Amino acid sequence: LNTLGVDASVRTYDGDTEKEAKRAIRKDADIIITNFAALNHYLPHHHKWRRLYTNLELVVTDESHNYTGIQGMHTSWIIRRLKRVIRDYQSYPQYVCSTATIGNPKEHSQRLLNEEFTVVSNDGSPRGKRDIGLWAPPGVQSPLDDSQRSATSEIAEVATHLAKSGVQTLCFVRSRQGVEVAAKRARNAAANHPDNTPITVQPYHAGLSKRRRKEVEREIQSGAIDCVFSTSALELGIDIGGIDATVVGGYPGTRQSFWQQIGRAGRGTDDSLSVFVTKESAMDQYINEHPAYLLEDDVEDAVISLSNNTVYAKHVLCAAEELPLTSDDIGGLGSE
Repeated sequence: LNTLGVDASVRTYDGDTEKEAKRAIRKDADIIITNFAALNHYLPHHHKWRRLYTNLELVVTDESHNYTGIQGMHTSWIIRRLKRVIRDYQSYPQYVCSTATIGNPKEHSQRLLNEEFTVVSNDGSPRGKRDIGLWAPPGVQSPLDDSQRSATSEIAEVATHLAKSGVQTLCFVRSRQGVEVAAKRARNAAANHPDNTPITVQPYHAGLSKRRRKEVEREIQSGAIDCVFSTSALELGIDIGGIDATVVGGYPGTRQSFWQQIGRAGRGTDDSLSVFVTKESAMDQYINEHPAYLLEDDVEDAVISLSNNTVYAKHVLCAAEELPLTSDDIGGLGSE
């Protein structure tokens, strides 16, 4: 905010916020950052937030493409309950969704927030050249081949080679266990590498303590870590600066996730490299034979269903606890 010349107090308010700091944040902060799980808990205590709700001008849902399926359904009802509370304080803020790599941004935003939206799609961000490579580990396509190597070992080898070459690398692996195994194999590969230059390798996933995750994030930003292996926890929402290269271990399930992951590489106008290492799955082998499927511009639509009456009934009960229900709530809280 200082670089923008904006005099404002920005604070985070969630389950990790110290209890003694919460009152001061509610009293003084101009911009409050939270998450929907926390908001679901705070809404019944909206009287504590009178100052904020009375003066509220802008509500931003960041990374809104991430709210799909069951998570999107709950989020959509929480947002409707929030809007209901805000209206009770006679505030009518502007609603903004920040999203990327999504096939239906307007429709998804309207369904998520029950508001009309206009899409702003001009991308003025600096962007360098990006090279994308597909890497098929020996033996993966021919399981009976004597040269067979596991995809995890190959991911570790590719990451080690990049890190040894002075390229800071972020590797995405599907599971926490896979992250730990790949990081261990990368350390072993680095120790046995002809180049004796030491590199720093670290794992990152939700199983680590918050303190440790923050340490890893700072070390990535400062360049103290040469290579980090992560689950999708580093796919979005966390500022780690610019990475030189990304390695994606296996198809992450959607083209949306793939583009999010490789998009972590690149500092402004700097060039970047992304390597997709195929695994043994049929989908990975299909992509290896038909890379256009992965690299085409179109990504999947985000889908939310609001027709689950069991979930709907629970959110109506929550809304009734927050404020008495009236006929005016039919439009905002009505079921499909």
